[in-house]
Amino acid sequence: MLIVISGPIGAGKSTVAQLLGDLFRADGHSAAVIDLDEIYLMMSGKPMADPAIWMRARRSAAGLVDSFFRSGVEVVILEGSFWDRAERDGILDHLSWHGEPHFVTLLVSYEEALRRVRGDATRRASREPWYLQRNLANFDTRWGAATHSDLVLDSSAQTADELATAIVESAVEWR
Repeated sequence: MLIVISGPIGAGKSTVAQLLGDLFRADGHSAAVIDLDEIYLMMSGKPMADPAIWMRARRSAAGLVDSFFRSGVEVVILEGSFWDRAERDGILDHLSWHGEPHFVTLLVSYEEALRRVRGDATRRASREPWYLQRNLANFDTRWGAATHSDLVLDSSAQTADELATAIVESAVEWR
């Protein structure tokens, strides 16, 4: 099973993805988590603003997904920005694996995202209100009815544990 978690900055993608992997492993499944940002950083470093490198990172993530499945991993969780069809195709068009990916979108309010990023000392530009507002506006413009998601959750109103549990419960239906 491939679960792709997307959403704007501060929505909790990384935290939820790690918790989700832990839940699947605790239930006896092999699971791997891939952070698209980390793949980008392997190729370029910061700032993370080059669209060509983002596309290469998505293609590389597809290769990693395939490798995990070939090695016997049962559940792969990929998290990052897959906001629109072009970003999703950046990985889907390069997968050899022929299963059906399940897309989860995490939404977040500006106020909650700002609270989260300000509390994360590892963040740089995304801690700035103007940068965060621009990211959320960009997400709102590009994600919407035209972008399919199997599950949409508001991370402003739920804890990361609750979100991960909701995804696991939905995964039972996806199998």
